[in-house]
Amino acid sequence: MRRLGSRYVLHEPLGRGAGGEVWRGERLDDGTGDQGPVAVKVLRPELAEDPAFIDRFLRERRVLLALDDPHLVKVRDVVAEGGTFAIVMDLVDGGDLRGYLRERGRLPQAQAVDLIAQVLSALAVAHRAGVVHQDVKPANILLDTTGRDTPWAMLTDFGIAGLTQGRSAAGLSVTIGTPMYMAPELATDRPAGPAADLYSAGVVLYELLAGRPPFAAPNPIAMIRAHAFDPPPPIEGLAEPLWDAL
Repeated sequence: MRRLGSRYVLHEPLGRGAGGEVWRGERLDDGTGDQGPVAVKVLRPELAEDPAFIDRFLRERRVLLALDDPHLVKVRDVVAEGGTFAIVMDLVDGGDLRGYLRERGRLPQAQAVDLIAQVLSALAVAHRAGVVHQDVKPANILLDTTGRDTPWAMLTDFGIAGLTQGRSAAGLSVTIGTPMYMAPELATDRPAGPAADLYSAGVVLYELLAGRPPFAAPNPIAMIRAHAFDPPPPIEGLAEPLWDAL
């Protein structure tokens, strides 16, 4: 257990990614009645030494706090304390789409389309606010199954890839996105726009329908080249209008 400022206690780590570590936490009662479980993403400590990151973090915190959609994991607070930078979000119990796929494999077409439509709802809200996710993938789509017959998709980690992009204090380039789901332009110096998120959502939809991603490659460079130059293999049994949309 560790404290984060005067409002939060971090109980146990839930996972780790390129942007930092996610903890199961709790907001303490500060007299407002706003207390209870939260998820806290503690960003990589070396980012505190990067002036460009600190500037982006302080500029974009208001935008992240304002994003609101039923299919978006709500950001509740943004903490900058000493050398620690953290994003406090609603805690979603139920696992992520990666685990759901691992258990079930290929999904029925109607369910796959429904889940991606929920993700697109969250993307539309963020894009209208000028925020590009840059790392849409099954591990960043949480599923709330509480009292529901079908899972409720909630996109998380919004804007974190954009916040942490650039170069670290050690001079190492920070990778943005996950090559298996990444739009080709994210591997270049071109700025990422909403189309990059839609591309990644399409890759996720392909995996839901086929039970596998569209491309396999031995390394990230080969994966990026596949996305840039290779056509995705057709999915057997897929309705033609859905393939056209995909």
